[in-house]
Amino acid sequence: MIIIGAGGMGQEILGILLDNDYKGEIIFFDENQNVDIILDKYLVIHNEKEIIKYLNNDNRFVVGIGHPRLREKFYKKFLKLGGKPISVISKDSKIFPNSKISEMCIIHPYVGISWGVEIGFGCVLHINCTIGHKVKLGKFVNIGPGANIIGPATINDYSYIGANSVILNNINIGKNVIINAGKIVDINLKDYETF
Repeated sequence: MIIIGAGGMGQEILGILLDNDYKGEIIFFDENQNVDIILDKYLVIHNEKEIIKYLNNDNRFVVGIGHPRLREKFYKKFLKLGGKPISVISKDSKIFPNSKISEMCIIHPYVGISWGVEIGFGCVLHINCTIGHKVKLGKFVNIGPGANIIGPATINDYSYIGANSVILNNINIGKNVIINAGKIVDINLKDYETF
């Protein structure tokens, strides 16, 4: 499996995989990091030629990049190269059985997902966040550590919910919205707003 991004989120994904007792080979891809190995064990490759060689053996990948648009960009790039996106979900998260989680999501430890939740493609839910009943997340949404979304609520594509924020019930968050850390959101927000 390839983890795209050798920075913070990529290494968090590695931690989730190890915690989940993942037994397969793990390598990283990163264009920018000046590192060739992580934890004295995990190889970091840096160019497309190396990617193609590796994808011929194992085509699974997950994108460990925080910025939603960059996550989407690398998803598309690896898909064109023959990769198959996967989700990484911590065994320590709690997910009600009637919730739906799309592909290529990353769910950190101690995330609580209530009933009737719909999580869109490529979302990232960081440690200790909670997603209340009937919440709908669009694609490539980031939910920061400790954030709480009280359902029902809707958060649209590419939006970022900062750490320890609270989204109250019956709130609609538009596309590409940024909610700063610690905010209590009690009003609807339009596309591209910052709160």
